[in-house]
Amino acid sequence: MKPKAITRIMLLVALVSAAGFSFGQSSKLISAASYIDNGQYGKAFEALEEARVNEKTATSERTYYQYLRLYIALALDSTGQFASLSANPLLDAREAAKKTVEYDVNKRVSNQTVVEADKLARLLYNEGLTAYRAADYSKAYDFFLGAYDAHKVIYQYGKVDGPDTSTYYFAAICADVSGQKDKAESMYKELIAMGFNESGVYGNLGKLYLAKGDMANAEKTFAEGRSKYPKSQDLLIDELNYFLQQGRAPEAIDKFKLAIANDPDNPELYFAMGTAYQALIALDSLNAQKHMADARAAYGKTIELNPASFDAYLNTGALYYNEGVLLQEQLNNVDINDQKRADKLAAEQKELYSQALPFFQNAARVYEELPEDQKIDAFYAIEVYRSIKEIQVRLGDYAASSAAKKRMDELEAERAANN
Repeated sequence: MKPKAITRIMLLVALVSAAGFSFGQSSKLISAASYIDNGQYGKAFEALEEARVNEKTATSERTYYQYLRLYIALALDSTGQFASLSANPLLDAREAAKKTVEYDVNKRVSNQTVVEADKLARLLYNEGLTAYRAADYSKAYDFFLGAYDAHKVIYQYGKVDGPDTSTYYFAAICADVSGQKDKAESMYKELIAMGFNESGVYGNLGKLYLAKGDMANAEKTFAEGRSKYPKSQDLLIDELNYFLQQGRAPEAIDKFKLAIANDPDNPELYFAMGTAYQALIALDSLNAQKHMADARAAYGKTIELNPASFDAYLNTGALYYNEGVLLQEQLNNVDINDQKRADKLAAEQKELYSQALPFFQNAARVYEELPEDQKIDAFYAIEVYRSIKEIQVRLGDYAASSAAKKRMDELEAERAANN
């Protein structure tokens, strides 16, 4: 009996020793948890830094779970006395969350981590929105990507059905507009691979290809997007602009007609079709008159649907004005003895300028009536007044020409001062 009793005592001692050893290694984590609960963040940080370099706790999910809690607490702390512990606690919390799920292979802290990760994702998303509204797109990218990563931790624990692709899309857009084009391209491709249900990802990726001069992939991407989202007007316009840039206006017009059939009250579509017809004037000179008439009709429909369309007034006026300018070349070449033909051409030219004038005047009116926060670049208004000035001279109304020049000079001075 005695040997067995001794064995049991020895075994008990061994177990107590092992438990004591394990407890010794985790005591820093227990202390850190208590410090966080009590708002003693400096002491919590010191305890976790010791746990992080200890071979027994360096790869423990509990170490990084406590880091996650600490960094969130630091982000929410309004005293400022712990600012030296982390330059950006929310992004540090994101890294701690990723480490936690990486080491938590047995899901020992899954429930607790999911609660903290959900809190973190919301905080990061709100910071991303704030930065986006302030036009700090680089910072917005960091926060949106952080929110996506935090939500991904919840997904990795199996608590949601999939990653937060909408937030990832916002991050991709911010990467795009902040000049991080390679990152944006990669992210758009990932979103397509993930089956993200948003037509804009194809439009944005296609425009990135265009900017790189990769026309083949641009056209392919626009076509894929249009196939998947045939009713997307934004994607349609992106594709049409591509065709126009490539000198393929007839293809663009066919697609505009289809788009207008789907959305007949959209003035932007009629305006875009007008620009396509206008592009055809130079590409197909034999049918230039027909293309001019079609462009004017499309712009006319734009104005009918949107009487405040500065661009439609401007472009229509330019069509008449430029045709009048072309007649000047014919006038210059008329035989000096052919006064009848000269008079005929001069009358036609005067009529074209007369037709152009009200469109330029309406463009000027729309510009002047725009609220300050909606003003377009004064460059375009300057050109409108320049055209009015020159037409009025040709029509013999010198007072009106002088008034137009005065306003043109004022706008030029304002624009120079603002720039």
